Amino acid sequence: MQIYVYNISNYEEDNIAIKKLIENGSAVFFGQDQTRLLSKDVFLSIDNIAIKPECDLKEFIDYYNDGSHVTVTNDLFDILEIGIEESISYLQENLYSKDDSGFVYAERIYNSDNPEEETSKILDECVIPSIYNRIEKYKKKAEEIKQNIKDGIFEWK
Repeated sequence: MQIYVYNISNYEEDNIAIKKLIENGSAVFFGQDQTRLLSKDVFLSIDNIAIKPECDLKEFIDYYNDGSHVTVTNDLFDILEIGIEESISYLQENLYSKDDSGFVYAERIYNSDNPEEETSKILDECVIPSIYNRIEKYKKKAEEIKQNIKDGIFEWK
């Protein structure tokens, strides 16, 4: 299953075909301005014209990358910055997988009353596994350094 994003900004707000797509469950509005639709269908027909998706949901999530980050400080790290791109990457990798609650992220977005807001909420949730992923990378690097010391090939730079 994949979810696709359709740009419908060229259509009138009260377009009957779009209303039918929403009513019969073939699509849901995405965004406050209602200029995009989410659908599980590869093609949609509006006014007897087949339209192709703008992109799939996985690609569309890249648009959330505004360069923002969160800074974590504690005893282990002086400063650990997690950029939104790490949350985006985590969500994209796990979009069609079940989250810790047993839900599929893509389904949560699609079935939400406000898919755009739900996507933002999920990206916020993805900060935690992004932090754990970063910590795992540090652990691997520490193990590599430990092995280099043991093998006598460690060098200060």
